[in-house]
Amino acid sequence: MQTSYGTVNADSDSIHYDQTNNIFERFLHDLKTSGQTKFFLETCNMNAAGCAAEAVGGKWKYVLPLGPDGKELFGQDDLMAFYLYSTYGQKRAPIVVDGLCENEVKENIAWVLQECSNVRTEIVTALNGSDMIQKMDDALLLGKAIVLSYFTDYNSGHFITLVKRDSVLHTFTAHDPWPSNNLCRNGGVREVYPDSFFITRCTGDRLKFVTVCRKEA
Repeated sequence: MQTSYGTVNADSDSIHYDQTNNIFERFLHDLKTSGQTKFFLETCNMNAAGCAAEAVGGKWKYVLPLGPDGKELFGQDDLMAFYLYSTYGQKRAPIVVDGLCENEVKENIAWVLQECSNVRTEIVTALNGSDMIQKMDDALLLGKAIVLSYFTDYNSGHFITLVKRDSVLHTFTAHDPWPSNNLCRNGGVREVYPDSFFITRCTGDRLKFVTVCRKEA
């Protein structure tokens, strides 16, 4: 009986995205430091989405521009954020409302992933914590990645990517794009959480999550 399963690239560290490298974050950090805003660390959703696409072996539709040194100027997570907030994206994303951070809306995350990579996404809604664990288990058994939000110790929501399940230990392995999160023990790379973590921290709207797989899967 198979007891450990997940995405095709579940054990690869290279799929991890660090949100502090995102262009939007650098701008927000400057605003926060100058006292013009009280927050940054807003793009975990785009980082988690990028990680999910790579976790299932997805391919990106757009080639990133290179700088004079031959290195990419920004990441696919940046591109998805640009895409969503572009004039094109704002006219076509599922949910666009003035005053709403559209990047946090799961329907928009699912949409922009399909716009920018060759993956298929689905919004899954659980009835309660136990039902959520079962639905996440089912998705990972099929090799799908999961993008979800949980309630942090900082009185806020935060997105991560689930890539692996151990049905004996009752744990999930996830990539967290926030390396200094106090809940991380490995800098956000392949962090391990027990079922109880999600049962207690994923309530209300956080019972809804995004599954990601390649289109042919």
